[in-house]
Amino acid sequence: MIKAIIFDLIGVLLSSELTPESGVSVENAKLVRKLREKYKLGVLSNASFNQARELGELYDVFDTVVLSEEIKTSKPKKEAYEKVLSNLRVSPEEAVFIDDSLENVRGAEKLGIKSILYEDVNKLKESLRKVGVVVL
Repeated sequence: MIKAIIFDLIGVLLSSELTPESGVSVENAKLVRKLREKYKLGVLSNASFNQARELGELYDVFDTVVLSEEIKTSKPKKEAYEKVLSNLRVSPEEAVFIDDSLENVRGAEKLGIKSILYEDVNKLKESLRKVGVVVL
């Protein structure tokens, strides 16, 4: 049973174009807030703390935000995934990982984490349903 959803930051939650105007899309913000009602939420990102601050109010919706600059390792190394799983107190089988990088998705899958290659929010909702996540 899925208990936690882990998001990448740049390219999933935030625009991949890093500009001062970038931020979380309205649709992604709505999805995150809905998922928060039923699941633990985490961020696992190779982005910097300054980039993570672009989440704004949404930052506090997440149970944990794990940044590679803080843990001194990065995706797709297994230690990065293990850290976010530990922070969320879930096993790999209880988590879903979402990233826009195939390499990072494969890294998570090697640990037994169900993973989704992000394309857009509508495809994400469909993919989440397929892995058993209730998307209201």
